[in-house]
Parts: sequence; C-alpha cells; structure tokens
Amino acid sequence: MTLDEFVFVQGNAPPAVIKIDLEGGEAGALAGMSRLLRESRPCLLLELHGTQSAADAQRQLVTVGYRLHRMQRGYPEVDARQPARWPKHIVALAAEVVG
Repeated sequence: MTLDEFVFVQGNAPPAVIKIDLEGGEAGALAGMSRLLRESRPCLLLELHGTQSAADAQRQLVTVGYRLHRMQRGYPEVDARQPARWPKHIVALAAEVVG
C-alpha cells in the first residue's frame, strides 16, 4: 500500500514527518507518496543508497517543491548538481517551510 492510498483512499491522517531507509528503494517510496508530498508537505528524513538513488530522490522532491539539506547542525542545503558528493543522510523540507 502506498502512503497516498493510506491517506487519501483510506482516510487516515497524513504524517508530519516521514523517515525513509529502504536500501535503494527510495524512488519507489517517493513515487507512492507524490500527492501527499504536494498537498500535506511532510518533513522527510532520508537515508540515500548510492548516486542513482540520490539523483532520483532529488528529481522527485524538487519536482514537488522540496529543498534538500544535510542532516547536520544548521541544515546546510545540498548542492543538487553534484549527487555523487551528497551525504548519505538528508532532510527534505517543503520550500515554503525553508523560506
């Protein structure tokens, strides 16, 4: 079951925070919550597994209006142009939350 189904079909409350650690399955999970990301804007804590996973996550999240940050003090923004240099752990915040 996708998170979109869980929230929008079954009528459950949308989560405010989502932790994703799927050993390379991040893109599939993000695809299954695209409406949730657009409408509810939860904070995401992601563990990325590899350059392709980072590039896929970046593409999907930026498309729905998220900015990606390092999971460290001050949450510096990740340089989306260099997914090979991304940290393994990131925080994704809706752009309007970041300011």
